[in-house]
Amino acid sequence: MIVTVLQHGPWGGPGGIGDQLRVRGVELDIRHVYADDPVPDEPPEALLVMGGQMCTDEKGAHPFLRHESDLLAKCVAADSPTLGICLGAQLLAEVTGGTVRHDTPEIGFAEVRLTDAGRDDPLLDGFADGTPTFNAHRDFITAGPGAVVLARSDRAPVHALRAGGRVYGVQFHPEMDADRVARYANASQPGAYLRRHGWEPADLIALAEQHHDAHARMGRELADRWLDRIVAPV
Repeated sequence: MIVTVLQHGPWGGPGGIGDQLRVRGVELDIRHVYADDPVPDEPPEALLVMGGQMCTDEKGAHPFLRHESDLLAKCVAADSPTLGICLGAQLLAEVTGGTVRHDTPEIGFAEVRLTDAGRDDPLLDGFADGTPTFNAHRDFITAGPGAVVLARSDRAPVHALRAGGRVYGVQFHPEMDADRVARYANASQPGAYLRRHGWEPADLIALAEQHHDAHARMGRELADRWLDRIVAPV
């Protein structure tokens, strides 16, 4: 089993999701698209689309985003196993008829609640309402007719969505643990972004340490359910 990963920046890798998939014997084909690795032309065996500092309306500056949108549209049409995280979820929302808008960022650990559809969903039915999830996004999804909303927070009307049976997007970052949050927050571009919006990196790192065990466990469990129920169900 090979999962193709589209990575959009040096700090935006598959993290704890990738670690758990490797534990389960999955091979990761990581495409550093920001460094000119190619986006697949056709849906791979399974696809993981990560977050990034760019926005969905910056396709001119980042042409790989246009290729990713084309690929995600094909994944939806084929109902092939796909999980988009943050930017990946936003791209998925657009190709399923939704929109993405800029607003005051949702940074920190937002409590995410399932919708009725989310409580019956095979990927999220083990996700506890009110789970604090790591976020650092300034873009917010409005779902279109081609997607089912599975979760939301007080700030974000869409925190998880599904198209068809096997194409998913989550706005939060289940791949992040305290160490990865620290690497992100201490990097120059993310650190400047956090400070512009009222966060000192040290404060976000301390909050991540507080939530580390539960958040890392949530990410591992999500990876297991994605693999067992969506990618390769028995």
